[in-house]
Amino acid sequence: MTSSSLYRFVDLKEGEEKTVGLFIGYSFFMGVAVAIFYTATTSLFLLSFERTMLPKAYIVGGIVVYALGLITSYIQKRIRFSYLVNGLIYFLMFSVTGLVLSYQFSDIKWFIFFLFVWNRVFVFVNGITFWSTAARLFNLQQAKRLFGLISTGEVISSIVSYFSVPLLLKFISTDQLLYIVALAVGACILLMSLIINRFSGQLAVIAEPAPREATSAGNPRSWKRFLANPYYLLVFLLAMLPVVGLFFVDFMFAVESKEVFPDKELLASFLGVFFGFCALIEIVIKTVLYNKLIARFGLTLGVALLPLTLLFSLTLAVSYGVVYGTTALFFAFIVLSRFFMSSVRKSINEPSFQVLMQPIPSSERSEVQSRIEGGPKAFGNIVPGVILLLLTSVSFIGTVEIAAFFLIILMGWLYVSLKIQGQYRGVLRALLEKSQAGIRHSLDAYQYAAWRLAEARRTASLSSERSSFEFIVKLVESPRTADRVLAASLLGESGRYFAYKYLTRLIHDESSAVQNAALAAAATIRNPELLPLLIVHLERDATHEAAAYGLLGVGETAIRELARSFGQSAGHTVMQLRLIRVIRQIGGPRAVKFLRSVLNSPDAAVRDEVYGALKELDYQVTITERIYLTSEIGDRIELFVWLLAAQRDLSGYPPDSDIQSAIESEKRRIVPKIFTLLSLLPGAQRYDFISELLLSDNHETQGYLLEVMNMTLPNEWKGKLIPLFEDVPLVEKLKRCAADYPQRVLSPQERLGDIVNRHFSRVSSWLKATALHQLAQLPQDNALILAAHAVSPDEVISEIALSALYKSNPARFESLRQVMEARNDTFHLKICRRIANSPLDYDLLWYRVDVLRRTERFGLRDGDELLTVAPFLNKYTLEAGEALGEEVLVRPGKVFWLVASGTLTVQSNQGPTQVLGPYDWCELTPAESKQITMRASEPSEVYAMDEPQLNHLRAFEYQLAAPPQGAVAENAMAQ
Repeated sequence: MTSSSLYRFVDLKEGEEKTVGLFIGYSFFMGVAVAIFYTATTSLFLLSFERTMLPKAYIVGGIVVYALGLITSYIQKRIRFSYLVNGLIYFLMFSVTGLVLSYQFSDIKWFIFFLFVWNRVFVFVNGITFWSTAARLFNLQQAKRLFGLISTGEVISSIVSYFSVPLLLKFISTDQLLYIVALAVGACILLMSLIINRFSGQLAVIAEPAPREATSAGNPRSWKRFLANPYYLLVFLLAMLPVVGLFFVDFMFAVESKEVFPDKELLASFLGVFFGFCALIEIVIKTVLYNKLIARFGLTLGVALLPLTLLFSLTLAVSYGVVYGTTALFFAFIVLSRFFMSSVRKSINEPSFQVLMQPIPSSERSEVQSRIEGGPKAFGNIVPGVILLLLTSVSFIGTVEIAAFFLIILMGWLYVSLKIQGQYRGVLRALLEKSQAGIRHSLDAYQYAAWRLAEARRTASLSSERSSFEFIVKLVESPRTADRVLAASLLGESGRYFAYKYLTRLIHDESSAVQNAALAAAATIRNPELLPLLIVHLERDATHEAAAYGLLGVGETAIRELARSFGQSAGHTVMQLRLIRVIRQIGGPRAVKFLRSVLNSPDAAVRDEVYGALKELDYQVTITERIYLTSEIGDRIELFVWLLAAQRDLSGYPPDSDIQSAIESEKRRIVPKIFTLLSLLPGAQRYDFISELLLSDNHETQGYLLEVMNMTLPNEWKGKLIPLFEDVPLVEKLKRCAADYPQRVLSPQERLGDIVNRHFSRVSSWLKATALHQLAQLPQDNALILAAHAVSPDEVISEIALSALYKSNPARFESLRQVMEARNDTFHLKICRRIANSPLDYDLLWYRVDVLRRTERFGLRDGDELLTVAPFLNKYTLEAGEALGEEVLVRPGKVFWLVASGTLTVQSNQGPTQVLGPYDWCELTPAESKQITMRASEPSEVYAMDEPQLNHLRAFEYQLAAPPQGAVAENAMAQ
């Protein structure tokens, strides 16, 4: 088996092998120490003391562990975590060595008592040094995947150690086994030093200081505050109950084993063989079954399996014991219970419990871990010790009665195991919502326009005192544009019925500024007679935002006219999208009714807009609509998998190449659509936060996010969606999706052609254009596919095809141009002229969008969005030393300046000089533009984007959001 095959078998990823190897090595030697120490001390204790001393040993062990917890909690706030870990391991080695030597040279049996108690110290130290360190170095998904694996070293060493005990006892005594323990702990010290050196930055952290009252582990009020958190309380109980269970089962097992094996060496040999078999089963579960069980059933099984198996075995034991007494079969059931306690607890319960610690903020996790080790686990020693001490003091209570009593505890344990699932889900959601708070929540494009227009109207009205209606009418007739703009604003506030007649005149004004002011004023007049004009102007690019603002003011009464206009706009996608956005912002039952009627629109872009609108209005589909919606979800997931296959087949291109970036952008475009559709399913919830966090590239929350998806997504979809976002290699993702969405392996040329030929309804124009651009650069002859797309109705695709033909096959280009002339195809002839006049491609849409995408400002923007503004970029060519004139620099609104090539020096009259290189940019107001000079240091190409195009792009930044129904305009104007 190759190393890569082995890594896949144990679910280990590249780069993790050294870290995992160190942890496995540490757990191996700690496992040697624990196994031999437990076997030797248990055998010595059982044959040196009566059964009534067992509960007392448990109580003393609990007190010792609790005291260690207090000391550790105090120290960890004052020293680095790495120092704390080293200190605990050295303490373990010196204390064990001291107790062994004291017993060997004094032969006082009370040293055996304390050696037996020190088993709990081993558990405490291992919990801090091993699990706390691992929790700091692995995220949630790594924890779920690797916690079972990194502890396999302990299992392997346990198998070797337990099975070696009978052999070792032929050469050395049971007492001398304890010297091997000291050597194994020494090896742990060496390995932990290597781990600390490798991750010194992550482990050299001191817990943040907090008020003494709030942080002292021994402070009752501190514990009260700690346990007031429902999640921490359940974690506390789930940390304590397995320890309680261990001591109950261990007590019954020890008492019955002593009866069956009265000799010291014979008992030690039995314990070694028994626990060796337990460890053998444990390693099979950890390496093969654990990941699959958790992936299939989640933490519900992980934390509940142990109490379930113990309920099974002990119910059989009690049922048999009540009738037949403590015979051989009863002992077999107790042995089975001890087997479950050893194998299931270590292989499934403990790794699952450590996963429960992962959602706790890293700043608190160390303190919580210390509290867990020194609190509930200490109480887990003391509580069963006290109970067993009381029970054994009653003469007629034997092992059967103790087992029956423990069954009651097991039922409570099972209840807590099931209850923590809801709390775990809540903690993860809270953690993700906190992370989501860093993501900007914005308004819809038309909401943004509403706020901007309302602000402009408020500024205009504040600059003029409230005037008489007669004066306003005179302003309507004024030849000055500014007066007519003011008149429109004042008419909206006049409260006069006939104001709509004058607004109608202004809406027909030749100035777009006056038209926009009048359309916005219609929001307060709300006269139905203005609806036809508002809808007409909604179709025009220069006035659609102001028209939408006016329609929002009219409210729900406008929906009938808007719906009629939608039906008349078939084939006009942009207009239909604008109508849907306005209707969605208005909201209400009429809006939902209309949106449902167009749910099956043949236009994919319109359907997407309808889905988003219905989601924001909290609509969930009916049973009949669900069939269609399910098909849509499947199609979107299939498209996402197809994009993954494209990334695989084009892996020869660098990750930051144009084609790979375009595919990644396409994936980001599809993710919100998938979760929007899922939100519409009956009984589903809003998945906005999942969608946004998946796109946020926050690796800290990625593991938690997948866990929440596993808990919240509908069962029929989680198995198809979660593999798409897991942190596994691309090939592995495709393999996991192959059953539902098989994908062929294609050559780069075939894959690029596959993308180019994909229908427009499935992928964006920019992805198709990028694939065509890459295809044109391949050495193979692609004249046929270029000629086919040269007459595409999509401007950028036609441009790329014609440009490639112009350079590589001029004869074919000329032939196509002549055909276009013969058909009077003005659209494509215009593109041909642009190509012929731009030998360096500076005037081509492709080049302009590519330049915008290389800037920090627009680097993550969708190519289709940038295509909408690329034609409006103003290009300026400057020679070395040439400056932009004042008539170019100073414009009515803000200007976005971008250097496409060369170097531009920006000199300010009141500030420092700024040098802009290729793809650098600056944004200037009119006042700032008057104070600066822009001069080229070398031949340069510069682009300018005016404020209308900037506002258009800003509108794309605003995600759909649900406003108060019918109240958008009123709220905007109230500010």
